[in-house]
Amino acid sequence: MVKRWIAWRNASPWTTWVAPDGTLGIELGLTVSLDGEPVKLFIDNIFATAPNNQRPVIVDKKSGSRIPKDLLQLGIYKAAVEQTWPEVKVAGGCFWMARTGEVTGLHSLNLFTPKLIGTYMRRLKLARGAGIFLPNVSDMCKGCKVGRYCAVNNGAEAHLDPDYALMGGR
Repeated sequence: MVKRWIAWRNASPWTTWVAPDGTLGIELGLTVSLDGEPVKLFIDNIFATAPNNQRPVIVDKKSGSRIPKDLLQLGIYKAAVEQTWPEVKVAGGCFWMARTGEVTGLHSLNLFTPKLIGTYMRRLKLARGAGIFLPNVSDMCKGCKVGRYCAVNNGAEAHLDPDYALMGGR
């Protein structure tokens, strides 16, 4: 995987982005407030995809075999960068897949504003505080340690959940 990264970097026309304060876009740690919600994060890479440090693109490295289905992680990174440096507009984001040594297609992250991310985080805190944990049914269910108790996953022991009947189980 390291050799693939080196090969991709050597072949890529993209250069490491440099923030307005001189910080390099490599393992970039930020602590920000997004619509009043504190967020601490580390961005794998930000690259300038146009001359003169222009058109920054966020790249998150993934070592698994599956391309992430959602862009929330990249969107949070985009909102944090633009919150930290208001004069910067992130052009998009993608994932670098270590098993193939390639980047996924470039995605627009314009949907991900500090307001959206802050609202999402507040709702997540409320759900956690209330003990509400919704299943996220995916290919990962096969390896889930509590999958056999999950009604949504048709788990063999889902009937043991006290709320099983309320969920439509018999």
